[in-house]
Parts: sequence; structure tokens; C-alpha cells
Amino acid sequence: MVKPEVDNYIPTVVWVTAQIMLLVVARKYQMLPHHIIVMDRRARRLMARRTVMYLMRDYMGLSLIVISKILGRDHSTIAHHVMSMTKEVSDDPAMQKFMQEIIDQFEADSTEAYESILAIARPPPKVLP
Repeated sequence: MVKPEVDNYIPTVVWVTAQIMLLVVARKYQMLPHHIIVMDRRARRLMARRTVMYLMRDYMGLSLIVISKILGRDHSTIAHHVMSMTKEVSDDPAMQKFMQEIIDQFEADSTEAYESILAIARPPPKVLP
């Protein structure tokens, strides 16, 4: 049975916000965003990917299904990594500080990005003759 396209639909605002999170985490780990998404088990890339999964679920409130579609992973993999990261973050004050730094940067970057998008999307003011 072929799934309808609606099953694969992610609202644009969610997609853009998720891409900003990917960029912020990639910058924090000093890598390119596609390094987080590729199928690779190198420790640094895996940690960056787990961080993105955790923040998309815990901070952004995205569902496991949406995160799995964005990152190209199974939702059970997302659930496993989110659960393990939740324990790590709750047990380690340094990790809590690290996550807060990412969140602060994400908020700054997303505000700037949305202001830029709105500036482009607004129609120019009408000039009266």
C-alpha cells in the first residue's frame, strides 16, 4: 500500500525551525549540518545527532515521527536517544549548561531568521501619488 503524501507532510514553519536547530548544533560541534544527518557512527557526529534529537523533542516539542522524518531515522531510534540524553542531561550540570547555550543561540538565530523572512514576505508600502 502506498502511503498518501499527507503522511510525509511537515509544516514549513516546523521544517525551517528544525533546520535552524540543525545549524546551531552543527556550529556548536564545529561540523556541517549534513554530518549530523548522514548514517555515520563517529562519536562526535553521533553526539551531535543525539543532541539534535533531544532538543527537537524536549525543547521544541516535536513528535518522534516528525523528528524521524527530518533526520531520516526510525522513530524508535529517536525515542532511544532522547531517553538516554534526558538521563545524561539530568545527571550532569555541565551538560545542562551546554544545552542551555545551544538553546540561547537557537533563540537568537531563529528570531533573526524569522525577522528576515518577514521582511522579505511583507509587501512594500504603497506610495500615494
